[in-house]
Amino acid sequence: MLASRSVLLTTASATAALHIGHSPVRHVSVSTITMTSRLHVYDPSSSTALSAYLDKRRCEPAASFDEAPKLAHSIALALDGALDSASLGGGSIAQTIVISEAEDMEVGEACLSALGCPDVASLYTRNFDEHRLVGFCCSPDADLAEGSLKLINGARVAGFRAPPDGMQPILDATEVLADELEEHFELVIGADQSIVVYGGRASDGCIVGVLGMRDKSASGAR
Repeated sequence: MLASRSVLLTTASATAALHIGHSPVRHVSVSTITMTSRLHVYDPSSSTALSAYLDKRRCEPAASFDEAPKLAHSIALALDGALDSASLGGGSIAQTIVISEAEDMEVGEACLSALGCPDVASLYTRNFDEHRLVGFCCSPDADLAEGSLKLINGARVAGFRAPPDGMQPILDATEVLADELEEHFELVIGADQSIVVYGGRASDGCIVGVLGMRDKSASGAR
């Protein structure tokens, strides 16, 4: 199991610094990254908010799922079907994404390449297998045993209580993320934390995940 850690990515003078805690571990010059990843969404023509963001970042328009590698394509369809247009809360508009041409890139670099290098981004390692009962987008300090039953041998299984309204799609999507992907992560983009990506890497090297984009017009959005 990967140890939980946080990595802070900041950009200044075209240089991104990666930190674990407060200790810098390496520096990446954006201008020297020669590999470029590619973003895929279910329907590029309907991703208005994302398209506006990418245009602002002067990124390439998103491609469709059909143009993604076969394995990542199938996982993305399963994830999208499980998510079923669910909201991530706080006025966040969620959509399933694939980032291809990322097999030789680290997760953070591939995401920033596909979504545009932000002013600030924070990358956290996650283990979605532990979030099956609470959902992939739960708070890092959430009670992971909530709603579960403890067996005699100490193991926990899902309880008989129905999940809260609107949570079942999140739990179903968490199952897909946990079962089909490795290198689970959460990437928070922007100083206002307006974009978040929950995902992992498929065995073909592609990144598959859920992108949440805050609807700034929604009341209560944080």
